[in-house]
Amino acid sequence: MGKKDIKEKAFMKIPANFADLCNGVLFEGEQVIKPEELEEAGTEVLKKENSVFSDVAMRWKKNNSVISVIEVENQSRTDYAMVIRNLNLIASHYQDQIKQKWAETTDKGDTKPGRDEFLSEMMKDTLLTPVIVIVVYYNEDPWKGKRRLFELLDLDGIPEKYRDYLLDYKMILFDYHDYDNYEIFTGEMKRLCEALCLQKDKDALIAYFKNNNPPVNTAELLNAVMNMKIDIEKYTQKNENNEEVTDMCTAIRELIEDGREEGRKEEHANTLRILNSVKMENNIEIYTQNGEDETDMCTALKELYEDGHVKGRKKGLEEGRKEERANTERERKRAEKAEQRVKELEAILASKA
Repeated sequence: MGKKDIKEKAFMKIPANFADLCNGVLFEGEQVIKPEELEEAGTEVLKKENSVFSDVAMRWKKNNSVISVIEVENQSRTDYAMVIRNLNLIASHYQDQIKQKWAETTDKGDTKPGRDEFLSEMMKDTLLTPVIVIVVYYNEDPWKGKRRLFELLDLDGIPEKYRDYLLDYKMILFDYHDYDNYEIFTGEMKRLCEALCLQKDKDALIAYFKNNNPPVNTAELLNAVMNMKIDIEKYTQKNENNEEVTDMCTAIRELIEDGREEGRKEEHANTLRILNSVKMENNIEIYTQNGEDETDMCTALKELYEDGHVKGRKKGLEEGRKEERANTERERKRAEKAEQRVKELEAILASKA
């Protein structure tokens, strides 16, 4: 499980946040579901070889009776099969309920199942608890996938009347990009969405969090979703109500400053690498001050030039001497050849006398 998944689940397991989401998405902000009416449910259904897991599941209770199960699936990327995944999750929940209710019936032994009930493994009067799934999408870009089952079906050539018998399913998707404002929320969902809208503009994000410190769970979720790599514990403090909150304004500002400093260090390191690639036996490390932060480039380049100048003079003198020696050798050889030619001519003249 990745860091994003852990923080997303931790945020949604808080009843106040879960209720805030449900009231905003399902009831347009009307406060229908209360945090105290929510009870965390198991996230695994069909506990055999084909287990299906959800991210967060809550039982919604009224008068100590469960009236619905609400699942939340967190998505940080577009899942093009999400509609089918939701259908599978809902169907798995209903199958699990049937198994549980049948087990309760047979364990109690108060009611004798009829033949059809026994073969169905379900009593005639059994009623199932409604299940819904809400998909919460956090990515900085809008959702790109389908939202209804019909949108996934190839309906070319299908008669209109025939389509009336096909199952359609509309996925409940909360994508913060779909909203102009977040007044449907009254708690941390509002702050979360407002911050997500600003994630591409860090200066605006700093301004938003000025004197607006979020609870630790909200800060941790934003930190994970935005890949900011902030040490949340370092910026956590107690507010006037003795609640732990995070100074995100300072955290993001220092994160940007650290990034700029890292950029300067990287630029400096690149400069050193370039100079060392043409080092001409000049050791750059000699001129480095305060670790790797500063280098006396003026002295380095000056001495590099002077060293090159001296070496150039030495090389020139050495090459001049070599050329002089070569010329002397060539003159000696020419003299020897001339002397040899004179001797040959004298020999010829002597033979004709």
